[in-house]
Amino acid sequence: GPIFNLGRVLRGVAEGDLSGMIKFRKRDFLQEIADDGNQALEYLRQEIGDMQKTSEELVSRLEGGGESGNNPGHQEDALQEARALRDRLGKFRIVNEQ
Repeated sequence: GPIFNLGRVLRGVAEGDLSGMIKFRKRDFLQEIADDGNQALEYLRQEIGDMQKTSEELVSRLEGGGESGNNPGHQEDALQEARALRDRLGKFRIVNEQ
């Protein structure tokens, strides 16, 4: 039951699916873990959603081409967006222990 649900959600996360929710029975001793896990998932959904929006705006700006694409002001705006995206991604630690 509860462990199967947790495993299902975590397998989804490993495949890039952050839409799941960890659910245990109200009196289950693992409820605190479910609450913490759901809070972490919500944080990741928000951060990744914001970064996706920023990256789409950046791609749109850079693909705009034409006069606005060659405008130094637009290029500077795009560079600032790219730096902001880099900085947001930089707060995530990714450790490969192999």
